[in-house]
Amino acid sequence: MLAAGLIKAVWQGNFPCLFHMMTGAYCPGCGGTRAVKSLLKGEILLSVIYHPLVLYSVIAGPLLLLWYVYCRKKDKPFRQICWKAALVGGAVLMGGNFVVKNGLLFWGVDVLAVLDQG
Repeated sequence: MLAAGLIKAVWQGNFPCLFHMMTGAYCPGCGGTRAVKSLLKGEILLSVIYHPLVLYSVIAGPLLLLWYVYCRKKDKPFRQICWKAALVGGAVLMGGNFVVKNGLLFWGVDVLAVLDQG
């Protein structure tokens, strides 16, 4: 039954989350694809609601790269704490997304389903 549901979804152009299909809970990355689509359409708030890590990555990635290039050109030390802080920030966002979405799901609120309907 799981295989049939997966084949049907892929045939329709949807790529479902296997973790969600098997457990009923959201994985830490659930909503990421929808967040990218929303961000590309210019729907920034909706993108953040779907998955905050997407916008964070779009902002933090280039900023870190620019800072790295700046430090290299000016012969300043690029401290590894910058990368580590960015990674910790991303992990906190991903974990928070996981906890909030599954916490709401536990209380009967399916955030992604509600957003997809509206």
